[in-house]
Amino acid sequence: MKEKIGFVGLGMMGSGIAANILTNGYPLKGLAHRNRKTLDDLIGFGASEAASVAELTAASDIVFFCVTGAKEVEDLVYEKDGVLDNCRSGFILVDSSTSSPTLSRRIGEDLNAKGAHFVDAPVTRAPKDAAAGRLSSLVGAEKSIFERIEPLLACYSENIVHFGPPGSGHSAK
Repeated sequence: MKEKIGFVGLGMMGSGIAANILTNGYPLKGLAHRNRKTLDDLIGFGASEAASVAELTAASDIVFFCVTGAKEVEDLVYEKDGVLDNCRSGFILVDSSTSSPTLSRRIGEDLNAKGAHFVDAPVTRAPKDAAAGRLSSLVGAEKSIFERIEPLLACYSENIVHFGPPGSGHSAK
Protein backbone atom coordinates (compact mmCIF):
# COMPACT_ATOMS: atom_id res chain seq x y z
CA MET A 1 0.00 0.00 0.00
CA LYS A 2 1.40 3.39 -0.99
CA GLU A 3 1.77 6.12 1.59
CA LYS A 4 -0.93 8.79 1.83
CA ILE A 5 0.34 12.16 0.60
CA GLY A 6 -0.80 15.63 1.62
CA PHE A 7 0.05 18.71 -0.43
CA VAL A 8 0.10 22.44 0.38
CA GLY A 9 1.02 24.91 -2.34
CA LEU A 10 -0.69 23.98 -5.60
CA GLY A 11 0.68 26.95 -7.54
CA MET A 12 2.81 26.99 -10.68
CA MET A 13 5.42 24.51 -9.40
CA GLY A 14 3.37 22.62 -6.83
CA SER A 15 0.58 21.76 -9.25
CA GLY A 16 3.00 19.84 -11.49
CA ILE A 17 4.65 18.12 -8.54
CA ALA A 18 1.30 17.06 -7.05
CA ALA A 19 -0.05 15.87 -10.41
CA ASN A 20 3.00 13.66 -10.95
CA ILE A 21 2.71 12.17 -7.46
CA LEU A 22 -0.98 11.44 -8.07
CA THR A 23 -0.45 9.90 -11.52
CA ASN A 24 2.19 7.61 -10.02
CA GLY A 25 -0.51 5.99 -7.90
CA TYR A 26 -0.13 7.75 -4.56
CA PRO A 27 -3.33 8.77 -2.77
CA LEU A 28 -3.17 12.57 -2.59
CA LYS A 29 -5.09 15.08 -0.47
CA GLY A 30 -4.64 18.78 -1.22
CA LEU A 31 -5.34 22.00 0.57
CA ALA A 32 -6.94 24.81 -1.45
CA HIS A 33 -5.65 28.34 -1.18
CA ARG A 34 -6.60 31.29 -3.37
CA ASN A 35 -7.13 29.53 -6.68
CA ARG A 36 -9.18 26.32 -6.46
CA LYS A 37 -8.76 25.35 -10.11
CA THR A 38 -5.63 23.24 -9.61
CA LEU A 39 -7.14 21.35 -6.68
CA ASP A 40 -10.40 20.86 -8.57
CA ASP A 41 -8.42 19.46 -11.53
CA LEU A 42 -6.56 17.06 -9.22
CA ILE A 43 -9.85 15.99 -7.60
CA GLY A 44 -11.05 15.12 -11.11
CA PHE A 45 -8.14 12.65 -11.29
CA GLY A 46 -8.81 11.08 -7.89
CA ALA A 47 -7.32 13.42 -5.30
CA SER A 48 -9.32 14.60 -2.30
CA GLU A 49 -9.48 17.85 -0.36
CA ALA A 50 -8.55 18.69 3.22
CA ALA A 51 -10.32 21.56 4.96
CA SER A 52 -7.34 22.55 7.11
CA VAL A 53 -3.65 21.98 7.80
CA ALA A 54 -4.67 19.97 10.87
CA GLU A 55 -6.88 17.64 8.81
CA LEU A 56 -4.24 17.30 6.08
CA THR A 57 -1.50 16.43 8.58
CA ALA A 58 -3.66 13.93 10.47
CA ALA A 59 -4.74 12.19 7.24
CA SER A 60 -1.29 11.97 5.62
CA ASP A 61 1.85 9.91 6.10
CA ILE A 62 3.89 12.52 4.22
CA VAL A 63 3.01 16.18 3.61
CA PHE A 64 4.68 18.27 0.90
CA PHE A 65 4.98 22.05 1.00
CA CYS A 66 5.59 24.05 -2.16
CA VAL A 67 4.81 27.55 -0.91
CA THR A 68 6.27 31.01 -1.46
CA GLY A 69 9.02 31.00 1.16
CA ALA A 70 10.25 30.66 4.74
CA LYS A 71 7.52 32.80 6.33
CA GLU A 72 4.75 30.62 4.86
CA VAL A 73 6.59 27.42 5.84
CA GLU A 74 7.07 28.67 9.38
CA ASP A 75 3.39 29.67 9.68
CA LEU A 76 2.15 26.29 8.40
CA VAL A 77 4.33 24.39 10.85
CA TYR A 78 3.98 26.54 13.97
CA GLU A 79 0.52 28.11 13.73
CA LYS A 80 -2.15 26.86 16.15
CA ASP A 81 -3.44 23.56 14.71
CA GLY A 82 -0.53 23.53 12.28
CA VAL A 83 1.73 20.64 11.34
CA LEU A 84 3.62 20.54 14.65
CA ASP A 85 0.39 20.35 16.67
CA ASN A 86 -0.94 17.48 14.53
CA CYS A 87 2.01 15.33 13.48
CA ARG A 88 2.73 11.95 14.98
CA SER A 89 5.58 9.48 15.18
CA GLY A 90 6.74 8.41 11.72
CA PHE A 91 5.18 11.40 9.94
CA ILE A 92 7.37 13.17 7.33
CA LEU A 93 7.20 16.81 6.22
CA VAL A 94 8.91 17.55 2.88
CA ASP A 95 9.51 21.23 2.13
CA SER A 96 10.15 21.78 -1.57
CA SER A 97 9.82 25.56 -1.20
CA THR A 98 12.79 27.90 -1.35
CA SER A 99 13.28 28.47 2.36
CA SER A 100 15.94 28.98 5.03
CA PRO A 101 18.52 26.37 6.12
CA THR A 102 18.27 27.72 9.70
CA LEU A 103 14.48 27.34 9.72
CA SER A 104 14.79 23.87 8.18
CA ARG A 105 17.12 22.71 10.95
CA ARG A 106 14.80 24.16 13.64
CA ILE A 107 11.72 22.49 12.15
CA GLY A 108 13.66 19.24 11.89
CA GLU A 109 14.57 19.37 15.58
CA ASP A 110 11.03 20.22 16.64
CA LEU A 111 9.49 17.43 14.53
CA ASN A 112 12.12 14.94 15.75
CA ALA A 113 11.08 15.72 19.34
CA LYS A 114 7.65 14.32 18.39
CA GLY A 115 9.06 11.29 16.55
CA ALA A 116 8.36 12.89 13.15
CA HIS A 117 10.83 13.82 10.40
CA PHE A 118 11.70 16.80 8.22
CA VAL A 119 13.12 16.89 4.70
CA ASP A 120 14.14 20.02 2.85
CA ALA A 121 13.97 19.28 -0.87
CA PRO A 122 13.86 22.56 -2.78
CA VAL A 123 13.53 22.22 -6.53
CA THR A 124 15.10 23.95 -9.49
CA ARG A 125 13.85 24.56 -13.03
CA ALA A 126 10.54 25.91 -14.36
CA PRO A 127 6.82 25.10 -14.04
CA LYS A 128 6.84 23.30 -17.43
CA ASP A 129 9.55 21.00 -16.02
CA ALA A 130 7.44 20.37 -12.90
CA ALA A 131 4.52 19.30 -15.11
CA ALA A 132 6.83 17.08 -17.18
CA GLY A 133 8.46 15.47 -14.11
CA ARG A 134 11.88 16.93 -14.95
CA LEU A 135 12.77 18.95 -11.85
CA SER A 136 15.99 18.75 -9.89
CA SER A 137 15.58 18.13 -6.16
CA LEU A 138 18.28 19.22 -3.69
CA VAL A 139 17.66 17.14 -0.58
CA GLY A 140 18.52 17.49 3.08
CA ALA A 141 17.34 14.48 5.11
CA GLU A 142 18.52 11.73 7.38
CA LYS A 143 19.67 8.82 5.20
CA SER A 144 16.85 6.41 6.14
CA ILE A 145 14.20 9.10 5.54
CA PHE A 146 15.79 10.03 2.21
CA GLU A 147 15.56 6.38 1.14
CA ARG A 148 11.89 6.32 2.16
CA ILE A 149 10.93 9.44 0.15
CA GLU A 150 13.21 8.99 -2.85
CA PRO A 151 10.51 7.13 -4.86
CA LEU A 152 8.19 10.11 -4.34
CA LEU A 153 10.86 12.58 -5.42
CA ALA A 154 11.43 10.44 -8.53
CA CYS A 155 7.78 11.03 -9.51
CA TYR A 156 8.65 14.63 -10.43
CA SER A 157 12.46 14.84 -10.51
CA GLU A 158 14.94 13.64 -13.10
CA ASN A 159 17.85 14.70 -10.86
CA ILE A 160 17.87 13.98 -7.13
CA VAL A 161 20.90 14.86 -5.01
CA HIS A 162 21.08 14.05 -1.30
CA PHE A 163 23.37 16.61 0.36
CA GLY A 164 23.15 15.48 3.99
CA PRO A 165 20.94 16.12 7.04
CA PRO A 166 17.96 18.51 7.19
CA GLY A 167 19.00 22.03 6.19
CA SER A 168 21.49 20.76 3.60
CA GLY A 169 19.09 21.03 0.66
CA HIS A 170 18.29 24.66 1.37
CA SER A 171 21.99 25.38 1.95
CA ALA A 172 22.83 23.86 -1.43
CA LYS A 173 20.18 25.89 -3.23
